[in-house]
Amino acid sequence: MMPGIIAIGDFDRTQNKFYIRYSVKTLDDCIIRFNDDVGKGGWVSARSSMLRALMEIFLESGLDCSDFIEKIHYGEEEYDRMSVSKRIMIEDEKIVQID
Repeated sequence: MMPGIIAIGDFDRTQNKFYIRYSVKTLDDCIIRFNDDVGKGGWVSARSSMLRALMEIFLESGLDCSDFIEKIHYGEEEYDRMSVSKRIMIEDEKIVQID
């Protein structure tokens, strides 16, 4: 399985400082921030909060994100999982992974 982040639990947009910061920026700015993080090692709470905020912004964009954000099932629960292994870009009405 590729490196990624799984969204578990409720997401409070009013409490996530990264969501507050990035939600007022353009989608291109958010993609640049995401791409800057690709290939970085280590997991700390700030990085996971930032990636979770970006995932929510991408999902709210109205573009098809299925190339790098997928639904996974664990028992009766459903979660979003975002791959962080490749850079992304907008292509037509989709956000797609690029090499």
